Amino acid sequence: MSEATVVSPEVARPGTVNRHWPPGALALVVVAFVLALIDWVAVPVLLQEGATDWRAYDGAAQALAAGASPYAWTASDDIRALTAYPYIYPPPLAAIWGLGLTASLFLGLKIASTFVVGAFAIPATREGRERLAAGAALIALALAAPPVIHDLILGNVMTLYLAAVAIAFALPRNRLAAVPLGILCAIALKPAVLPILVWMLVRNRAQFVAALVAGAATTAAFGVLLGPSVYLDYLRALPRLGGLAQPFSGNVGLSSISIGLALVAIPVALVACVWAARVLEFRASAVFAIAMTEFAQPALGLNYASLLIPGVILLWFVNRKVALAMGMSLPLVTLISPPLGGLLLAGAAVLTGWRRASLGTDAAPSTVPDL
Repeated sequence: MSEATVVSPEVARPGTVNRHWPPGALALVVVAFVLALIDWVAVPVLLQEGATDWRAYDGAAQALAAGASPYAWTASDDIRALTAYPYIYPPPLAAIWGLGLTASLFLGLKIASTFVVGAFAIPATREGRERLAAGAALIALALAAPPVIHDLILGNVMTLYLAAVAIAFALPRNRLAAVPLGILCAIALKPAVLPILVWMLVRNRAQFVAALVAGAATTAAFGVLLGPSVYLDYLRALPRLGGLAQPFSGNVGLSSISIGLALVAIPVALVACVWAARVLEFRASAVFAIAMTEFAQPALGLNYASLLIPGVILLWFVNRKVALAMGMSLPLVTLISPPLGGLLLAGAAVLTGWRRASLGTDAAPSTVPDL
């Protein structure tokens, strides 16, 4: 990989925009300033969040230890009347929590996982010292993003998904970089990740296979350890999850507007990912898939918008100006509506990726370029 490829994957042409502007340092400072202003207002509100999602994992772990089903909430027609913390994940998360994981340890694990966001600095910079500074800045900005702060407060798993998605897209030529995503899906499956898996199937088959094998192996291992009965309970619980798509406090997904709209959006988002993967430039199509995560799950909170962070960083390699605009606007937009933030990011991916594809950059759907 040449330095020319690192700095600008597109061959210079007369009349093309300067893809070296704005400088990375300037963009990082501007986004940091925007996040500081937003956090000054938003963080005190987020800290008042009463929900503590980790209690669902703790309760499920206690149920497993007692030989009971962690999916007892399926016995009630009104799920939230039975428990405020229904366990909705595959059995492995409850089993892992039962090994001694606590809310504090889980928080530390999630903060540590965000360090992989710094991997995006490898293709973005040339020198080791510059890479270290850029990587540290990316990590700091990720931790300062309101959706990540929200997830750290909630005790949910979206920060782990942020890390898994980031490492896969930061190292697209390394199939093993998708292994954490596959393992995480087996442990704490979220429908929101489906657009990314669909994109991998079309554009980065090696990573898709790696994620699939890792997920299957993890499921098989826990199936042997826990027995098949608890997995059967989980499969029986899946049809009941629709009850959680009802409007409730903290739900800022499409189901808070209309359940019908939310259900229609899921197949539309997945089909759109296939389209984008086939017609857009490689990175732009990946950004589009990341944006569609906000439409693939009917009910979601602000913390789900943390998945958009790798998309904004990837967009930097496609069009710096547009990426900076997204970095400045999305922190505020996602506070209002994560799906609206996803829609804006998807539009940016189409506008920038279509132009690059039309210029002949990464035209082959099977191409996995160096970032």
